[in-house]
Amino acid sequence: MHPGKIQRFLTEEKLAWLIVVFGIFLRLRQYLFNRSLWFDEAVIAIKLSSYSIPELTRPAATSMAQSVTSPLGFILIEKFFINIFGNNEFSLRLFPFFCGVISLILFKQIIQWLLRKEGRLLALWLFSSIHYLVYYSSEVKHYSSDILVALLLYTLFRQIWMKSLRAYDFLTCGMSGVVALLFSHVAAFILGGGAVALLRDSFQRKEKGRSGQLVMMSALWAIGFLIYYQFSLQYFSQNISLTNYWVNVLGLSADIFSEVVFINFLVFENIKYFLVAKFSYFLIFFFILGAMSLFLRNRCIFGVLLFPILFTLAAHVLKKYFFFGRLICFLVPSFIMIVSEGWGFFKEKMPIARPYLANVLLCFLIINPLYKTATYIVRPIKNEEIRPVMRYIRENFEEGDKIYVYFKAEYAFRYYSSRFGFKEQDYFIGTFSKGNPNGCREDYENFKDAARAWILLSHFSRDEAEELRAFFDSKGSRIKVIQDTGAGAYLYELNG
Repeated sequence: MHPGKIQRFLTEEKLAWLIVVFGIFLRLRQYLFNRSLWFDEAVIAIKLSSYSIPELTRPAATSMAQSVTSPLGFILIEKFFINIFGNNEFSLRLFPFFCGVISLILFKQIIQWLLRKEGRLLALWLFSSIHYLVYYSSEVKHYSSDILVALLLYTLFRQIWMKSLRAYDFLTCGMSGVVALLFSHVAAFILGGGAVALLRDSFQRKEKGRSGQLVMMSALWAIGFLIYYQFSLQYFSQNISLTNYWVNVLGLSADIFSEVVFINFLVFENIKYFLVAKFSYFLIFFFILGAMSLFLRNRCIFGVLLFPILFTLAAHVLKKYFFFGRLICFLVPSFIMIVSEGWGFFKEKMPIARPYLANVLLCFLIINPLYKTATYIVRPIKNEEIRPVMRYIRENFEEGDKIYVYFKAEYAFRYYSSRFGFKEQDYFIGTFSKGNPNGCREDYENFKDAARAWILLSHFSRDEAEELRAFFDSKGSRIKVIQDTGAGAYLYELNG
């Protein structure tokens, strides 16, 4: 077919839908792969199956052991699905999968509103194919629903900004924001950023009546957030283990200059982390260029996309939230749109970029995501494959054997134990860790009457695993080994 005919047939709209269909295929491939639940997922699965909704949703201060840190809406829907479809991996991951698919379709529409034409297909391709977004669309966590809520709020902001709304409409929009908070903790950052952007735009236009309505709507969002924070979120922000994480991993310097440098590092490192470009400095260039383009073209859109990032950074500085990795998945649509806007601006406005240089730089943006996408079509993403390891133990388990379950593998083991027919007397949850180096000797007391011991590891650190193996090597002979991604087991004949 002649290139001109191909171009007329394969319009931008048709190409966009092909990308969406491809993105749905990637998410479906990962969902149907049905990998084992890893530590975080298993914690949620055990709590969802063990406790009632009132127990799961009570304030964390009264029962941190029972409560789930996920949003209320996420908990209710997950509980509903496992009650209807059974307690299995497919049921648990169904809601995140739905959120991933709906987000993809919604993102296609949003970029039509917010981005210049030249950057839309790039944005859609990145959102469809980045493996982090594909993976989180089938994980029993709220990151996929966080992204969907963020996109729904962007849609809400557009309706407020574009249309002349009645007082009733503003009340509806206000209540919609409150509902969003029940489904996503991080909706507070999106709502805060959107409110500031809309108010600034309204004040600049000198629309007094509209500004008053926006103030009342924003106040409703703020009241909803404060109530939710008082009864739920504050207890998670006061979690000691999370606070220690700040000090050990993400601690901010007391020096102001160092803190500013660190924040800039966080922003750009997270952009590179999610967009996985081969040459990351092009990402930074296009991100800055995209922010400039939005500021010049439409300051309200600029605020809607940039201000939530600033609100999240402010929470990071105040040590109320982590601006790090998967916890800022909800900002990835903003990162993608700003970078794509920057590339589109570069291609459209810079004479030197026509047509070859812009396309060369485009390759640098998409080559690594494209490679990873091709890889994960053949081999979907794994995390901690404890299920095949437990199946192997079951097939080789003999009367009198006992399983030593590494303490971090407890939740995943308990989730699958009934599936493989393990009874309480068949296993023991270990206590050995870096914080309890004497745990090996203490735990070994449970194997006095056993001729053989299985050591089951998952979600383990290399140092702890090596020390645990070395201890049991001194107590017997290692006769069987099974290893898979992030999990493994060792069978010992004990010396007696």
